[in-house]
Amino acid sequence: MPTHKNNCLAVLVIEALQSTVCSDADTEAVVDRYCAYRQAQGSWQGKDGARALLRTFEDVGGCLQWVGKVGNYRRRYSATSTPIAATAIERVAELFYRYRIDSIADFNSALNDPKRRKALESDFTAISGDPHAWHRITELAEAKVSIVA
Repeated sequence: MPTHKNNCLAVLVIEALQSTVCSDADTEAVVDRYCAYRQAQGSWQGKDGARALLRTFEDVGGCLQWVGKVGNYRRRYSATSTPIAATAIERVAELFYRYRIDSIADFNSALNDPKRRKALESDFTAISGDPHAWHRITELAEAKVSIVA
């Protein structure tokens, strides 16, 4: 199970959704490539939230381009390489933006409100199509809080 050392909502979204389509090692590679992409832009501070993640999709021109330019950062894309959950990643970033969740603290705050949590879980699961992804992101977020505390 990848556990990036940064306290970054964007990375948690990528980890949770990417882990539904590939191995932990491949998931970590996608996260590393996202971080490398952000570093190459000169924008990486290890604190990306939903807005910064969405901006990467805007910068490259959409999901298909994100797969090649971010998900496979500077690597040649091939049909046999690790699948990238780019569409779900973008849609969850949009969902979090609508819910005004832009950090792990914001996400954990939403989880502590039963009504908001239920709506968020329903919307997140509808996007991911996999209840495991919801459990994964909540587990990751809670682990980040315990590391910081």
